[in-house]
Amino acid sequence: YLRARREKNLSSEDAVRYAFTTVGTALFVTTVILVAGFGILAQSAFDFNSAMGKLTMITISFALIADFLLLPTLLMKMEKSEETDTTTENISQIDDGLQTATTNE
Repeated sequence: YLRARREKNLSSEDAVRYAFTTVGTALFVTTVILVAGFGILAQSAFDFNSAMGKLTMITISFALIADFLLLPTLLMKMEKSEETDTTTENISQIDDGLQTATTNE
């Protein structure tokens, strides 16, 4: 995302799309492999290992869902708030400059 924003000068929406096309597949495959591995652990006869495997499978699955659904929204919302802060700072600097110019006349 940051690479797309800084190096490629893409908008927030396009940067999220770029991030998902470059990293999304790897993220999904890694999650499937981890869930499968912990699924094997969940088959253990030892209850503690079985419970840990199930809980870890659920946690990793929810993390993937959050990555795909919540992260893009957060990234774009954070970007918009930073743009608003920058715009407010620029306006206040312009206003300060105008006040200084007015007092110098």
